[in-house]
Amino acid sequence: MLQPDSDRDVASVGDVDPPIGATFEPPAQWVRRTQRPAGPLVGRCLARDLVGFEQARPPDRLRILPSPTVTLMLQLGEPFAGLPAAFVRGVSLEPTSAAPGGVIECVDLKLTPPGAHLLFGVSMAELAGRAVDLGDLVGESRVARLLSRVASAGSWVARLEVAEAFLLELASTSRTSLDPRAGWCWDELCRTGGQARIGRLADEIGWSHRHLVAEFRRLVGVTPKQAARIVRFHHTTAVLRQSPPARRLAVTAVECGYYDQSHLCREFLELGGMTPAEAAAGL
Repeated sequence: MLQPDSDRDVASVGDVDPPIGATFEPPAQWVRRTQRPAGPLVGRCLARDLVGFEQARPPDRLRILPSPTVTLMLQLGEPFAGLPAAFVRGVSLEPTSAAPGGVIECVDLKLTPPGAHLLFGVSMAELAGRAVDLGDLVGESRVARLLSRVASAGSWVARLEVAEAFLLELASTSRTSLDPRAGWCWDELCRTGGQARIGRLADEIGWSHRHLVAEFRRLVGVTPKQAARIVRFHHTTAVLRQSPPARRLAVTAVECGYYDQSHLCREFLELGGMTPAEAAAGL
């Protein structure tokens, strides 16, 4: 393992959260996590800072929850069972799981769906609910060079710099254009925690519902209604984890855009395979 770049790169359980859209089952200790912001051109494609982490004693299985992000994972240790060393996982409406092959050592990047569309130049519908070999998107030789450079970097900060340079190259050479109207609709869904009315979004930009659905499949990978469910689930999970235990679930349900507490519970079972209490506890 690399030596920590600074004291803040070392974290114990409870000090940091798992990657967006993922929880350990059962909870396990994070050995080290390093993160840094990206420059503006790459940053507009990311849903959070660049992150790298190691975990010496991972759980048997990693549960991955539906998330409004596209994951780009560069694995330097033993790859997760059945997954390539470098892969891209699109937006999904169902929880899934992955089995670590040993010590986890990887660069874990969370892209916005429009950002992934810009970088890889493919319809996000092709990635929805799937984990795709990065080599299939950008070329096997290119990925081999990328993994070699990341692995040989002398620190986690340096590794993240290599990863950012790779994304910058993709962004700088992309021939894919993003319709700002579709991008605005996606931003509105995220800004409102999934509560923006789809009809209002279509009216605001002057599109028919049918055209908005087609653009969302291309830009995000799912329909606007499905995207709203995922964003709302993800936002509500964060609210539950930050709320005091005594807070009534019915209050959270209404504030987060559900009809009532029963509606929230059904959505959490369908999308996450868990109860709101389990989501709040990070189980």
